[in-house]
Amino acid sequence: MFSEIFLFDLKRNFRKPQTYIFFGVFFLLTLFIGLAVSGLFDVATGDSNVVFNSASSVAGIIVGLNDGILGLVNSVILVAVMATGIQKDYEYNTHPLYYTKPITKASYFFGRFFSSFVTALFVFLGQVIGYYAGCLAGIGKPVMGPFEIMNFLQPFLIFSVPNILLLGIIFFSVTTFTRSTLSSYLFCVLLMVIRSLTSTITADIENKEIAALWEPFGAEALGYLTQYWTPVDQNNRMIPLEGILLQNRLLWLGIATVITFISFFRFRFSQFLVPFSLFKSKSSAARVSHPPAIQSLSLLPKAQQRFSVKETWNQLFYLAKFEFVKMTRSSFFIIFCLLGIIVMCSVSQSMGAIYATETYPGTYQIIDVCVPFFQIFIMLLMVFLSGTIIWRERENKTDELVGATPVSDTVLFFS
Repeated sequence: MFSEIFLFDLKRNFRKPQTYIFFGVFFLLTLFIGLAVSGLFDVATGDSNVVFNSASSVAGIIVGLNDGILGLVNSVILVAVMATGIQKDYEYNTHPLYYTKPITKASYFFGRFFSSFVTALFVFLGQVIGYYAGCLAGIGKPVMGPFEIMNFLQPFLIFSVPNILLLGIIFFSVTTFTRSTLSSYLFCVLLMVIRSLTSTITADIENKEIAALWEPFGAEALGYLTQYWTPVDQNNRMIPLEGILLQNRLLWLGIATVITFISFFRFRFSQFLVPFSLFKSKSSAARVSHPPAIQSLSLLPKAQQRFSVKETWNQLFYLAKFEFVKMTRSSFFIIFCLLGIIVMCSVSQSMGAIYATETYPGTYQIIDVCVPFFQIFIMLLMVFLSGTIIWRERENKTDELVGATPVSDTVLFFS
């Protein structure tokens, strides 16, 4: 049964236009990078004896695409490819079908997961293929050495495959158990914060080995391993899977494997029947009081319909207040605020030091620290919260009920 589920889902994934769109985005991005380093464009380049098609250069490109905004884009694309493997059955109300079929939990869970994983490998392989195609334009130039396929495949196997497995199972599990992709997008933001904090930690040379071990994507481990390589080493050596890099890869592959099996053993088909709540316990949900049932239609209060301008403004303000309270009490908003506090507490340790001279935390220092982080936070809050407001009724399958209420589209839009 595993092969049937795996192949069916894999064929379905490769029939989706988004699979090839994401592949094309990565292909074009790295294609232009390859063309730029090949000298096809008239751009300023540094004077270096390192060729751009060596294993170390390709590895630098791959790990560099996991940094900053590009890292966030990678994570968002991975969520779109892998996170909804099981959640889509709940979204489209097809999950009751699996109760009537002789499908084992292992076949269902791993069939869906590995089909998504193979699809993600294809999508991210576009980074390597695009960069390889771009470097071909530099054949015969000093910036390019001999073309060996392993110079491109080895960094993909060492860095991309474990990273896709680690992030993929996290996104897959989080979305499966919460039944919402919003939680996975929130985790993407958390990863971006972790990357930023790692960069702050590694600013101190004494912490480089610790950061190289615990940074989950291998960028710090690669830099630590190759920091003393000569240009000859960078041009001719493959990436040695040893030392701190081997420890880093084994550590996070082990964590990914543990998360995979924990997710598998905790998964139940019946979980789709139980409402998910992040902060409310089951006991508190059981203690919710319900009003007494109305035994006759004659006991219902008679509604008075009023469609005046005053009532329209009342609806507008009421719905605006309702949405504001719902947003500020949502787990997404609360976690974002906690992330902001964590970031400030982390970077405040080195905020008052300028060239090893302690200074007072003046306003300009606070602004310098806050602006890079919180500008991104504000943008992400606007994107995710506005998207949640617009699509919440459809996700909760109450859009038809809301559409039948006597509230105009103008009130709903502006509220």
